[in-house]
Amino acid sequence: MNLALIDWIIVFGLLMFLIIGAARARRYSNSVVNFLAAGRCGGRYVIAVAEGVAGWGAISAVAAFEMYYHSGFSIQWWYFITLVAYLVLSMSGWVTYRFRQTRALTIAQYLEKRYSRRFRIFAGIVAWIAGVMNFGLFPVVGARFFVHFCGLPTSVNIAGFNVSTLALVMAFLLGVSLYIVFVGGQIAVIVSDFVQGIFCNIVFVILIGMLLFSIFNWTQIIEALKMSPPGESLIHPFHTSKMKDFNVWYYILFAFSMFYGWMSWQQAQGYRTAAKTPHEARMA
Repeated sequence: MNLALIDWIIVFGLLMFLIIGAARARRYSNSVVNFLAAGRCGGRYVIAVAEGVAGWGAISAVAAFEMYYHSGFSIQWWYFITLVAYLVLSMSGWVTYRFRQTRALTIAQYLEKRYSRRFRIFAGIVAWIAGVMNFGLFPVVGARFFVHFCGLPTSVNIAGFNVSTLALVMAFLLGVSLYIVFVGGQIAVIVSDFVQGIFCNIVFVILIGMLLFSIFNWTQIIEALKMSPPGESLIHPFHTSKMKDFNVWYYILFAFSMFYGWMSWQQAQGYRTAAKTPHEARMA
């Protein structure tokens, strides 16, 4: 085990708080609008914090570690391309404003209003296939992360059967997610995500302080990064011509895909429909 008793108390304490909060939100999920759109009562700050933390999971942490392992700090320069794209998307209300303005409860309903029912069916098929592929990958990566990070055994004995810990963690993660969704709908999702967001922001501030002042010797880190081969600099963004992964072209394509596929991922629809007005959705 890599976690001490106090670590497990924090983890399960927060988890129980979220589960109880979702159960108490059930009383408000008494209609289709409340279940899918949280009664359209979300303000910009609640939505911003809730949706922000919803996009950050274990697989996001794994992806970030992979990117910085291959490309170092040089990718941070090219990451600013996406910040400009985000700014344009936010200021213009790209898709988000019109989506909330139509009062559609789902992306599928919005596509039918904007185009046709046949296109809605086609998009639904694509979303279903993508969702199945997504949930064949994300839970596995998340479970592996927790198993290795927490130092859990690879298997446990249950009633004489040797059961994979990975499968148990996957089932647990999916079970908690499904419980929160079905017990309280989008209201429970936003409330639980908002609480997680506040908690994570506090933890991030503490971690930043620890990383800057107590854990690592940054002089040694910089010296190690300088040892990269020519053309594969982990520090200088313009000396990365030989870098194959996570280079400037990765972020250029990523910025383009942001405009091309904005709001196509249905995970975001509940937060946008929950906004009080189209303006609140854009501000969030």
